[in-house]
Amino acid sequence: MDVVLHVCNSCMLTMIVLMNFGISLVNTYVILNFQPAIIHMHEDINITCTVHGIQIINRKLTRQWSKGPDLICYNGHSIDSNKYTEISTTGNQFKLHIRNVSESDFNIKYQCRYGFEAHAENIRLTKDNFEYPPADNTRAVVHTNDVYQGLTINLNFKKIFPVPRCRVIFRVSSLYFNITSSTHHGIVYKMNLSLTSTNKLQCNEEVVVKCILINEYNIPTEDIRKCKINENLSAETIRVLLGAMIFLTLLTVSCILVSYLILKQKKGVNIRKFVLPCHADRKGAYNADSNSSSL
Repeated sequence: MDVVLHVCNSCMLTMIVLMNFGISLVNTYVILNFQPAIIHMHEDINITCTVHGIQIINRKLTRQWSKGPDLICYNGHSIDSNKYTEISTTGNQFKLHIRNVSESDFNIKYQCRYGFEAHAENIRLTKDNFEYPPADNTRAVVHTNDVYQGLTINLNFKKIFPVPRCRVIFRVSSLYFNITSSTHHGIVYKMNLSLTSTNKLQCNEEVVVKCILINEYNIPTEDIRKCKINENLSAETIRVLLGAMIFLTLLTVSCILVSYLILKQKKGVNIRKFVLPCHADRKGAYNADSNSSSL
């Protein structure tokens, strides 16, 4: 009988202690959720810890966050406030805000602990929840291939994820790129893509390049084609230009000929004006000498 009373007294004492420390006697468990649904490198993410079995988070109980074996936040105090911040919310949740995520933040377990309950989950990156979009300086290089004298477009991604599905749109056609090389670097790919077609583009004709990862991205183009004048000109335009060139040539020759004749005529007048009087003076002097001789 004394043993039973002692056990009951111990249970009552335990219940009093638990109630004083605010520990719930109901069955509780925690789960983790990651936001946003699509994660992008160098952006921010949130991890939400939800405690089931309670309505409001008890601030007297321990809250802590771990990344792998390392403790990164304890009761709202972060080991690196520039990287990690705990966010208090209403209800039965609290969050960890992670800034500027990098490759070291993925494929590692994060653990949330509330009181004696804990749960850990790995942020697993898949083609459905993670994107590493094309860099801002990525360009689709458009040029003329040497074999077909048609369209060739090359794409180079230094870092990309998931494997992109890229196409070029011109006129009413869509053509898809082929992957020419691909290497895996950590969680991203380094990849080259190429498209070769017998289609010929006019110099003033633009192409649109789009790539689908999870979202779709427009890729700016860099056109290095060597355009010839007859690529842009129709036969009628060429005839008009040739006619204009012939007309200008004839007009130029006519102007030169007229100028030459006018100049020649002016020179002839000057010669008669200044040279003929000299001949007259010589004739008079000759007559005078003849008369003197006859005397």
